[in-house]
Amino acid sequence: MLAHFEKAASLGHALAMWELGIAYEAGDGVAQNQYIAMDWFRKSEQHSNLPDETVFFVTEPDGALTEYQPAEYFEYLLMKAQAGDTAAQFSVAALYDKGQLTSVDRNAALNWYLAAAQSGHIRAAYIASYFYCRGVVAEKEPAKANYWASKSNLNTKCEH
Repeated sequence: MLAHFEKAASLGHALAMWELGIAYEAGDGVAQNQYIAMDWFRKSEQHSNLPDETVFFVTEPDGALTEYQPAEYFEYLLMKAQAGDTAAQFSVAALYDKGQLTSVDRNAALNWYLAAAQSGHIRAAYIASYFYCRGVVAEKEPAKANYWASKSNLNTKCEH
């Protein structure tokens, strides 16, 4: 089954890439390695043709539903992130990372992932670890990668 996914992934099939990520994350048929898993997850996202959202809805603290256009929604999230909202920090990081609702800016993405990770966001710590291990923004920094890996409960170490 793994060979099937590898062949499909080599042909650009996004779902097969995602399935390979799951296999590496769990160690199912391959040596467990969360960094290789993240490689596959990111490739899958790059090959996915998901439609852009045209409208976003936010439930306000008083229960009211507010509608936002994409640019307004990004500004709303950015304001919440700057105010210290951990979930918003992660969302802003992911939007910069993927270039959704804004242009791709991996430096900004890393800064927001780190802000969220410092507040205890486990997925943000995982992605920050990946950025440092793979040298996504700058040179590879295995020590920083392993520090953030330990904060995210990763079982994988970044090798020098």
